[in-house]
Amino acid sequence: YAAQASIDIMTFDSLDELIGSKPPKLSKMGYFFPDALTDDSRSVLRLSTKFGVLLTRILQLLFKAIEPKFGVNGPRFHVGGGCYDPHACADVVRRAIGL
Repeated sequence: YAAQASIDIMTFDSLDELIGSKPPKLSKMGYFFPDALTDDSRSVLRLSTKFGVLLTRILQLLFKAIEPKFGVNGPRFHVGGGCYDPHACADVVRRAIGL
C-alpha cells in the first residue's frame, strides 16, 4: 500500500520490520529511519513501551540495511506524548551523535 500511495518515508525498529514488510519497489524509492528508544519516563503517553530500539542496536540495523540498499537515514525518535522533561530530546540527540 505504501508504494501505491507514494509514501516514501517510514520508520522501523527491527530488521524484520525493515526487510520483511517493505516491498522491494519501496526500498528503492523510500527513506527509512530507525526508531530510537528514548527515556520517556516523564511523559504522559510512554511510546517506548511499544516503539523504539536501543541506540547501540541501531548501528547494527543501519549496517544490515545498507546490504539490501535501503535508503536508510536516521535515527528518528519520539519522547512520548505530554513530555515535561526539557532534557529528553537533548539526551537522545547527544547519544545519537556518538553513533
